[in-house]
Amino acid sequence: MVKKKLNFPQRRLFVITVSIVMAIFVVRNYLQTQDKSIEIKMQEKTEADDSFFLKNIDLSDGDYALIIKNHGKNIVIDNSQLLAEYTGKIQVERSWMSFIPGEGGHQQTLTLFKNRQLLKEVIYKKASIFKTGNIEQYGKPVKHVFTSLPREDFLKYKQTAMQDPTIYVYDTEELRDAGHEYYFSVELPTFFIKAGSYFDREQYKIELQNRIEEDIKSDGDFTLSVHERRYHKNESGESRLHSENIYTVIKDKNNHDMYLKGLQLNGYRLAFTVANEDVYNTLKEHDFKQYMKKGVSRLEFIARVDEQLSVSNKEFIGTPIFIDGYREDILFSELKEYRYGISYYKAEN
Repeated sequence: MVKKKLNFPQRRLFVITVSIVMAIFVVRNYLQTQDKSIEIKMQEKTEADDSFFLKNIDLSDGDYALIIKNHGKNIVIDNSQLLAEYTGKIQVERSWMSFIPGEGGHQQTLTLFKNRQLLKEVIYKKASIFKTGNIEQYGKPVKHVFTSLPREDFLKYKQTAMQDPTIYVYDTEELRDAGHEYYFSVELPTFFIKAGSYFDREQYKIELQNRIEEDIKSDGDFTLSVHERRYHKNESGESRLHSENIYTVIKDKNNHDMYLKGLQLNGYRLAFTVANEDVYNTLKEHDFKQYMKKGVSRLEFIARVDEQLSVSNKEFIGTPIFIDGYREDILFSELKEYRYGISYYKAEN
C-alpha cells in the first residue's frame, strides 16, 4: 500500500491543529494550577490585608454587633456567628478621592461593638473598596442619638442606656471632678500697647491669675484659668476698623481694609468653675476692673484713629468707630451648669 504524502498546505494545517490541541491542554492544566494558587493567595491576603475589617478578631468571646453606614443607610447586624461567616468578605479601603474637598457625599462607615461598647471603627468619606458580601440583607435599621445632661441626670440616663439591649454606646463624656459643676467667664477690658514695645503676654497672664486668686481666695470654692482673647489682626498685630455698623469694614483710599496703625490690642478672659450659685453671686461683687492693665489712653487711641482717617478716609471722621475685640467694660457671662454628652446607636423596630 502506497502512503500518500501530504502536500505543503496539508502539512501546515496538521501542524497548526496539533499545536492548538497541545496549547489547549497546557492552558487547561495551567488554569487548574492557578485556580488552586489563587485560592491559597486569596486566603493569605485575607489574613494579611488590613482592609479586611474583621481580621484577627475572635468573634466567639463576646456579643458582637456591626453597624454599617453606607450612602445614608444605617443598619446593624447583631449576630456574632453570622459575622464570623463573613470575616473574609467584609472589606473597606480608603479612596484617594477622600482627600478631595466635596468628594464623597455620604460617609461609608463600619463600626464594630463588643458587648454593646465601641471596639473598632473606620470612617471614609469615599472608599475605593466597600464590600460587605450580602450581609446587609440581615441588618436591622438603627438611628444615631446624642444628648447632653447635667451630672445626676446624665448618670441615670447612662445607666438606663447601658441596660438596654437595643442600644450600642458609641461615646460618653468623662465626668469632671465632683464639686465644680457650674461655670462662667469674665471678659476684662482690653488695652492697647504701642507696636514694637516689649510685652510678655504669657508672663502677664501668669501674674494676672496669681493676683486674682490671691484676692478672692476667701470668696468660695472655685477654680480659675486665664485665657488670652483672640481678635482679627493683620500680620503686624494691628486691629481692623469698623464703622457704626460693625459689619462694615472701613476702607482706605485704595479700597483696602483699614487697620489701626501703631497700636496692638490685648485682652484676657477669666474662666471660672464654681461649686454653686452663691459663689457666682459673691464673685460678681468683686471689682475685676482693677486688673485692667494701663496701656495707651483712650484719648491717644481716638487721636490716632482720627489722624489715620484724615489721611485715608475723611468720610468717617467724627463718626463712631469700632475696633475688632475692643472692650471698655467688664462682661460677666451667665452661670451655666456643665452638661455631659452621650452618643449611641439604637436599633429600631
